[in-house]
Amino acid sequence: MNNVETINKIVMVIGILGIISGIIMAVKGSTFQDYFYGLFIGFTLLGTAYYNNKKWKESNQEKAENK
Repeated sequence: MNNVETINKIVMVIGILGIISGIIMAVKGSTFQDYFYGLFIGFTLLGTAYYNNKKWKESNQEKAENK
């Protein structure tokens, strides 16, 4: 496993934790301002890491095919 892939997976886990904490705060009845940032940042981290991981795998696959 490469460092880039490991970092992307860690960022995905952090994003999922942010989403979970935002959902829990929303269910408990917190104000919108309290849980919005957790959800927003969680989805942003998860999406960005997923996209980067996908692009990284595609570029490595292309490099392997060109060898």
